[in-house]
Order: sequence, then C-alpha cells, then structure tokens
Amino acid sequence: MPSTPWTKPDTSTCPIAVFGGGIVGRRIAMM
Repeated sequence: MPSTPWTKPDTSTCPIAVFGGGIVGRRIAMM
C-alpha cells in the first residue's frame, strides 16, 4: 500500500475527500 494519510487527522475529518471516494475511502466512510 502507498504512503496514504492514514494517521493524519484529514482522514478522520473527510476520508472521502482524501481517498477520492475510492474503495478504501468508501469503506472508511461506512464505518
């Protein structure tokens, strides 16, 4: 996996925007 902003606070605020609404972003958004 690439060095994605997993531990960054941006992921908690808006994961869809950070991951571009990807598969991973959608999974996090569902959680």
